[in-house]
Amino acid sequence: QAGTTPTTCMFSATPTSVATIPASGGSTAFTVSASPSGCSGGSWAATVSDSSWMSLSSPGGTTADSVTVTYLANTSTSARSGTVTIAGTSITINQAAASTCTFTATPTSVATILASGGSTTFTVSASPSGCSGGSWTATVSDSSWMSVSATSGTAGSSVTATYLVNTSTSSRYVTATIAAQS
Repeated sequence: QAGTTPTTCMFSATPTSVATIPASGGSTAFTVSASPSGCSGGSWAATVSDSSWMSLSSPGGTTADSVTVTYLANTSTSARSGTVTIAGTSITINQAAASTCTFTATPTSVATILASGGSTTFTVSASPSGCSGGSWTATVSDSSWMSVSATSGTAGSSVTATYLVNTSTSSRYVTATIAAQS
């Protein structure tokens, strides 16, 4: 008895939709299936629409397989989208925008400075983790006797406030405003 001539494989990919990728990046595993059962021959290909932030573990093949698509972090404050095409199935990929940074400075108060002067180091922290964009400034209310080492920034940093010697017998007061905190 003669055997059945194998049928050429038809390939398909799952899943056919992907939840929004977080700004921090990640990956999706796709399964490439061949049908009908017992088929042979044929091939499939995998591509991405934007290789600057998406990459493939495999460009294609001739048998059932899996493909992992990896997404780099989105440091922009704008969401982005692209397409992954596997075995003729196009899957839209949406990636969230990076969160704009909120900056805070610590400490929020300083003990009385000695008449001989000195300095205080403030830590400027950005949140949430992995944020991008935004800026902070540092100013003083009286620059005749107090200065800051950095007057602005777009990332976490440290700011050193330096106080000159007070030669007067009177106390004096100044306000430093760092990352909108006085």
